[in-house]
Amino acid sequence: MSTALALRATRPPGRERNALRCRAVGLLVTLLLCATSSRVSADVGVGSYCPLPEKGQKPKCLSGAEQRYADFYRGLEAGAVDPSDAARVEEDLVAGGEAQRTYQALSSIAYGYYVLARRAAQSPTADPLLVARLERWNSVLAQAYHDTPPDASLRVAVRDAAEDLRRRAAPVEVGCKDESGRLQRCTSTEAVLRSMDDARDRKGLRGQIGRLIERLFGANGS
Repeated sequence: MSTALALRATRPPGRERNALRCRAVGLLVTLLLCATSSRVSADVGVGSYCPLPEKGQKPKCLSGAEQRYADFYRGLEAGAVDPSDAARVEEDLVAGGEAQRTYQALSSIAYGYYVLARRAAQSPTADPLLVARLERWNSVLAQAYHDTPPDASLRVAVRDAAEDLRRRAAPVEVGCKDESGRLQRCTSTEAVLRSMDDARDRKGLRGQIGRLIERLFGANGS
């Protein structure tokens, strides 16, 4: 048998070749979809704070947190968060670590703060219960920041959440401490970071030096 006849004999018929091509293309598409799905999951998985939404919208990256803390989110929508539901979220954040639930708890508190602050700001007289909840969450965020090692990703995420609230949340007058530790009134968005700075300064001389540098040269040390 000649070489040409041998090749022709081993070459699959046209239909079989087309079927092989289709299967190869299908496999490639499946691999690409899986890779894309993995990247998306990584973006909103462990170690990711879900930023606050555009006005009137809820970020898609909160879907996992909504499933974990369903009662908490239902309370937000109804306008009143049950203390026990809030406590569960707060405990998961304060527990710390790099678990997914920790970041979901952080994102939930930031979003809850955003929703309740907007509701309180819309009323001529802020509801004392809402104000107390915002003050409570200031303390929780500060505690999480204080208890997390400086080089941990969670500490950065907590600070990012506080900065996000300062930029995006409606200002509501709450109680906070001045630089001497005396209680005074300030807006909720200022109080978030003041609580963190107060917690940081309690770390000792290193924290006090850092605060002094910020006063002299600005927040970025420049």
